[in-house]
Amino acid sequence: MLLGISHASLALSEGGRQPLAASERGRREEKIVRDLRGFGINTVAVGFDTWGQAVADPAGWRGIVTAFLDRMKGEFPFVAGMDRFVGVETLPAFGSNDASSRYEDVFDPAFKARLREKVRVLCELCREQPNCVGYWWSDIPPWPLESAKKRFGVHWVDFIRSLPETAPGHQRYKSFLKADGPHDDAAFLRLIARELYTDSAAAFRKHDPRRLIFGERYNGFNTPLEVLEEAAKVVDVISIQPSGEKIFSAEKYDAVHRITGKPIVISDWTLSYPTPEHSVTMWQQLPTPAEAAVTYEAYLHGVFSLPYFLGYFKCQYMDQPLPTGMLKQGLLKPDGTPYAEFPRLLSGIHQRLIDQWRSDGRLDRRLP
Repeated sequence: MLLGISHASLALSEGGRQPLAASERGRREEKIVRDLRGFGINTVAVGFDTWGQAVADPAGWRGIVTAFLDRMKGEFPFVAGMDRFVGVETLPAFGSNDASSRYEDVFDPAFKARLREKVRVLCELCREQPNCVGYWWSDIPPWPLESAKKRFGVHWVDFIRSLPETAPGHQRYKSFLKADGPHDDAAFLRLIARELYTDSAAAFRKHDPRRLIFGERYNGFNTPLEVLEEAAKVVDVISIQPSGEKIFSAEKYDAVHRITGKPIVISDWTLSYPTPEHSVTMWQQLPTPAEAAVTYEAYLHGVFSLPYFLGYFKCQYMDQPLPTGMLKQGLLKPDGTPYAEFPRLLSGIHQRLIDQWRSDGRLDRRLP
């Protein structure tokens, strides 16, 4: 059972932008390890891209993260994530509505070559790490046709249709229209997902066949049926970020499990509360830390009552104020001091879960 945390490596930077000085990074690494033990965390999600704009030198950042993983040997298992699209590294800002980096021609041999190289680099960084559990792919992929069209002006099928006639994707779309079967956007979206997922899984199986593929980190429960069905053919785990959720609903998770037949992990989630400095926070907000903790524990108890659940990852170790003024709230303030109440309450939540698993034998249970 995974009791994880996301974005911990961002604490090795100044506000998610420039890396800490080398002299400071060692002290921060030690503090992260001590804190995570105290919070009852047993697994860490580590990002090698950090949305790209987090640092001026992505390659240098990967070196810092790799050193961090070396420090954590014997401390915490980790799941490694790296967005596959080269364009994601140049997104202008977190939460941007710019569509230019969101889509790629997944049928293009040039894209496939970039994908294979990116997977090879990530696996070389991680496969000799004994505590690597597996890999995540893209974070919040833009699959839902309606919402992607509303936010970015085009969805993935629009993008493929708009390519030059000589482009591999455009040629694939033309052959799709001539073939038997449905010719709607959802049907072609399935082919995009099949192409992308098949190539992605093959690359990871080639370069690190021992590790789990956690797939993409879907945002909420609106991922199209066609995409989930294609993912289920090649991934080991389905990953969901239940954005906007604070009341547990078994029906939503059961629906995904019925479609895929795979274990599920929450790849990023938390609840928040206002602070004197920030009235606007990411994720669902409760009035106080105590109320947030009660709701948080109830949600996790619901999640872990489901037999196919592998674990969850709490969003954010250290506060990250965003350019919009919103706070991406962590367990520590930006100066590195822990919040007075919620971290202590979270430790208790995790310990009660572990005690319950130990008493009913679930710590040694294999997933169905």
